[in-house]
Amino acid sequence: MDFVPYTLREYEAVRLTQYQELGGLGPAIGSEEWKRQKEARDRRIEYSRLVQDAHSQRLPGTVVLMKDRDRKKLSSAREDLNCPNKVGRRVDSADT
Repeated sequence: MDFVPYTLREYEAVRLTQYQELGGLGPAIGSEEWKRQKEARDRRIEYSRLVQDAHSQRLPGTVVLMKDRDRKKLSSAREDLNCPNKVGRRVDSADT
């Protein structure tokens, strides 16, 4: 196999005629995609915090009732994440 160098005309036909931006070194903060990903990340963090709080309050053999606002946050966060799991709640006389 012999090496055949390009001619000047072949090089000019192959090379790019305009500048192409390849991307930066860091995240494109402020772009629509970045905002969408940040909102999704924030929703996951909030959902995990609510679940962690609910689980940390639960002790073996006891019934712990969540406050209505936390229950609503948890259910809306679950719906935002399209989570198929449904969590039931126990009703106690203190809740009514």
